[in-house]
Amino acid sequence: MKAKRIQTSLKKLKKQFPARAHHLEMFEAIQKIVYSVSFSSPPVLDRKELEQGLRSDRTVLDICEQRLDNGAFLKALTGLFRFLAAHSGEGGFESDAAGRFPAIKEERLPDTLMNNYLSAAEDALAGHAAELGLSAAELVSCCQQAARPQLVTLREANPPGDDMEWKLGHCPCCGALPCFAEITAEGLHCLRCPNCYADYIFSRHYCPRCGHAGLITLAMDAWPHLLLEKCPECRTYLKTWSHGSAEPPCPYPYLDIVTGEVDEAANLQELRRLSLGVMGV
Repeated sequence: MKAKRIQTSLKKLKKQFPARAHHLEMFEAIQKIVYSVSFSSPPVLDRKELEQGLRSDRTVLDICEQRLDNGAFLKALTGLFRFLAAHSGEGGFESDAAGRFPAIKEERLPDTLMNNYLSAAEDALAGHAAELGLSAAELVSCCQQAARPQLVTLREANPPGDDMEWKLGHCPCCGALPCFAEITAEGLHCLRCPNCYADYIFSRHYCPRCGHAGLITLAMDAWPHLLLEKCPECRTYLKTWSHGSAEPPCPYPYLDIVTGEVDEAANLQELRRLSLGVMGV
């Protein structure tokens, strides 16, 4: 099967946000590559098994990560490497001294790469990256893109029940920390996962990463409805769209990309994102 990806009018967005046009083009090109790969249907968990797992703080991926399609992941990753090698220097993907992204063939990819990525095995990923001539950050970014179609489909196949409470800051489907948040018109604080695009409710009073109570909220002059929720304990931040009377100019995940100037401003203040953005940076 193939996953369906979220799409919007790229032409309109590029005209509205010319400074982010290149980033939007790169994201769209990358998504076309990874979403073109067919994969085995994801497991559909028994409802009782799913509910018991979530209640015991296990994610959907914790329950069934071994049943994802490793071959499809490696194929998507190979296609992505081929594209990046042909577009070296664009979008921040530069690896060697000459600024070229290495062309990596599928036979060079270790069979354990997907599971090491999904389980965030940092030492193993660093070793894989060194063997492939990449930085660990570059490899993780590429794995994020290659795994997304399967993770999105896994989430859609195993939605939590309407009465299910999830009290942790990371994603209940894949375990990633959020990269964006929205305060809905009803006042709910909804976190957005950069990997599987899950949305889930979490208290505004606590940092999703370290649990610190008492976040500092900063207003963005250039974005009247965008807030920066900063944790003074771990010095991470979360971009948060406060709906009020204004709807976002585009759907998530594109909203994360067009608000990239906020991330650039935060970096100057030596703040770091709570997690990778949807483009893996």
